[in-house]
Amino acid sequence: MRKITLLAVITLSSILFVNSQNINIGLSAGVSFPKMQSSRSQMEGKLKVLPFEAKITDNFPAWIEYKAEYYRDFDDYMLGFYIVRNSTGGRISSKDFSANYHFDVKMRNNVLGFNTKLLLDEYKQTRFFFCIGGGIEHLKTDLYEAMELLGNNKKVVYLDASKKKESFHAIFGLTTEVKLSKKIMASAYFHYYFSSTRKEIASYNTSFDYNYHLSPKWNGLRSGLSVFFIFPDKKDTQ
Repeated sequence: MRKITLLAVITLSSILFVNSQNINIGLSAGVSFPKMQSSRSQMEGKLKVLPFEAKITDNFPAWIEYKAEYYRDFDDYMLGFYIVRNSTGGRISSKDFSANYHFDVKMRNNVLGFNTKLLLDEYKQTRFFFCIGGGIEHLKTDLYEAMELLGNNKKVVYLDASKKKESFHAIFGLTTEVKLSKKIMASAYFHYYFSSTRKEIASYNTSFDYNYHLSPKWNGLRSGLSVFFIFPDKKDTQ
């Protein structure tokens, strides 16, 4: 991981200090659609072993992602980096006059990556790019299972665990950018996200002898809107 960090620092430095026409700094909000087939199956399996009536209230749905971006604009292509945060999760819940039960799995994915945008076409103030990039992903999963007994105000905690993992990711897709003024640009992106985390990373013994296999799969589509602020590169204009 030290070699990877060193490579990331060198790449970041080269992007920050290379001469270009403009510097574009943007903020994005979009939706991620992680596949999470294994995680959904695990929730359904857990529900089946419960000896009381319960239901899955969340089963790893599509959710909002937030992104910050920095690019050097060379007209025909851009070089830059991005930071992304997204999350999803699952919950099983049951409630009656005697007890409250819930089983929660919360997943977060924080991403740092480097991206290249290659110009495909241009029409007036609109440009169309093919994007390809990749970098590091920091995964964190929190698992919590508890039963609250209402008659005597007691809580039985079956599971309270957290798991972290670092791995790699890659993205590719299309981006459209429209220049609204000399200093502001709007953008829409449609990407596919690949995660190198494909196998089980942990296993937990939960209540009623159910073994929960943690296997987060963040592969899936990403789509969203961005606003960029354009700053002329002073080095290039001198």
